[in-house]
Amino acid sequence: MSDERITKEDELNGIELWNMALFRPHWWKPWYTFFYIDCPQFLSYNLFDKYDIQPFFFRFSEHKDGKYIGVKCCVKKNRIDDFLVCMHEMQRNMTICGYSDYEEFCRKWQEDLKEEDDANE
Repeated sequence: MSDERITKEDELNGIELWNMALFRPHWWKPWYTFFYIDCPQFLSYNLFDKYDIQPFFFRFSEHKDGKYIGVKCCVKKNRIDDFLVCMHEMQRNMTICGYSDYEEFCRKWQEDLKEEDDANE
């Protein structure tokens, strides 16, 4: 299995991760705030253990149908590349674990975020 490394530059240059959003990049602080979509079994935790990432979790919100959970966390600035790799792997793992509509759900969620952001401007 190849170890696909996704860097911040790749993310900005067109590799799209549909399962997460970056909120309030704290350029002056050593943390970044992320919001990502997970399942009730928290598959992301296994990936964080695999890459030895220790995010600070401070908010969970369940979708109305209970199939997905939104997770808000902070990640240290020097671990963002590993966090992006985890999110990329999670997209594949969710499909394998039977969440076949995961990618579509995340895509719709990001479109809703963009529309809401455009409406607020």
